[in-house]
Order: sequence, then structure tokens, then C-alpha cells
Amino acid sequence: MRRLHVAVAQIQTIAGDVAGNLARLERQVRCAAIVGVEVILFAEAVAQGYDLSPEDLALAVPLDGALGRRLSELAATHHLARKGPLLRAGERPHLQQPARRLA
Repeated sequence: MRRLHVAVAQIQTIAGDVAGNLARLERQVRCAAIVGVEVILFAEAVAQGYDLSPEDLALAVPLDGALGRRLSELAATHHLARKGPLLRAGERPHLQQPARRLA
């Protein structure tokens, strides 16, 4: 049976700092590719960063826009799969309820 090498990456993002967030994301992708990762998972809106304020929701970009194309190019360069929705302008994200603490 073939093994699939998967990584989960969490980076510190800054809302609205797409260039800085993308640079941090690219470092993680390069490191993952070096050690043989085939699939890497990032949090939603990792490139835009957000805290769900109205200003941050305004950062939503089209799936087929420049940012989406760059992320797809980055994945292709390192032979990785890229899947994940970026919000379209005007869309609101699905919010999960916070986990409840067990007493």
C-alpha cells in the first residue's frame, strides 16, 4: 500500500498582510516539499489573515483571482495538491461554534 505524506501547517498571520502571510506560507511549503510532503493543509484564509471584522471580510478575493492563481502555481511548482475555498467578495464565512469546555 502506498503511503501518502501529509503535513498540517499553522502560521502566524496578520490580517490584511497578504504579502507577509504569503511569504510565511511559501516558507512552510518549501520546507514541507523538502521532506517529501505531498499534501499540505493550511487554515482557511491563511493568505489574507482575518479576525472576522467587517474590514477583514472586505479582503475576500475571487477564487480565480491573482492570489488563488499564485497559490495554485506554488502548489504545482512543488508537486502538491491545492484545494480550499477563498471567500468571494461579499460572502460570509461559515463559523463553527467554539468547543465547549468539559467540567
